[in-house]
Amino acid sequence: MASKEAAKFVEDLKRHGARMAAVAHLPLDDQRVVAEGLQAMTGEPDGVTFSDASGDAVPGLWVQPSASDGFADAVIIYLHGGGYAFGTPVGYRNLAGHVARAAGAKTLVPKYRRAPENPFPAGLDDAVTAYETVLKKGVPAEHVVLVGDSAGGGLVLSTLLRLRDQGLPLPAAAALMSPWTDLEATGESMTTNADLDLMATADGMRALGSLYASGAIDDPVASPVRADLTNLCPLFIQVGGHETLLDDSIRLRDKALECGVAVEFEVFPEMQHVFQMGAGHVPEADLAIEKLGAYLRAALSKN
Repeated sequence: MASKEAAKFVEDLKRHGARMAAVAHLPLDDQRVVAEGLQAMTGEPDGVTFSDASGDAVPGLWVQPSASDGFADAVIIYLHGGGYAFGTPVGYRNLAGHVARAAGAKTLVPKYRRAPENPFPAGLDDAVTAYETVLKKGVPAEHVVLVGDSAGGGLVLSTLLRLRDQGLPLPAAAALMSPWTDLEATGESMTTNADLDLMATADGMRALGSLYASGAIDDPVASPVRADLTNLCPLFIQVGGHETLLDDSIRLRDKALECGVAVEFEVFPEMQHVFQMGAGHVPEADLAIEKLGAYLRAALSKN
């Protein structure tokens, strides 16, 4: 049974959904301002500092935990969610901070270009550039891990596919929170969980998919659940049991295993899309972040 804090989180999500519905007729920039309020549901993490990364090839935000626990030379690249059209590094600073602290490694949150102004593959190009920039700073690939939530999880997978296909060294591992892997929203849970998910609907995801990759929503790099995942780095996947995107994660897991990729996978019963946003307030979210951090620590410790 979900905790009382998780129940409150659900009520907060409902209020956020009502606010978004109220501004749906406004220009996208106005919707983005309201959407940013979702990140206020994440508690402020202790023991981290934030600094600007505007001097890098791709601007963004650096998150530095006070204790690196032996991972002082490691880097997490965190690709934020938001359906490829919403979200900013500043808006996701708290969630990235919880991840950085749990993993004990400094974290870069790139400000990748968003749709529709910059459709696919602009954001992917930026993610790859951010990764290459980290390597050029002298950080070996085996000391880098990628993390992403929702669309950011899909973008992590797209980045891995691009790196593999270009013959570039892959990171030590990738961790995905409720990854969006199918822009066409064809998973069965889009129907079976339609009355449970407060964040994502089939029609809404298809609309965002078309906004991001018009004419290319079935491209296996844009929709990684369709891709050949052979030779990707190990994957860690978390997803909520009440998500319409549940099958995006299940199908990804199955496809990755078929392709010989190591996968750790967990469904959190009754949890909503990217429930980890409740970190600092919701025990299920804190547990998920703790597990994610432990996975990343283990992956970095192997190298």
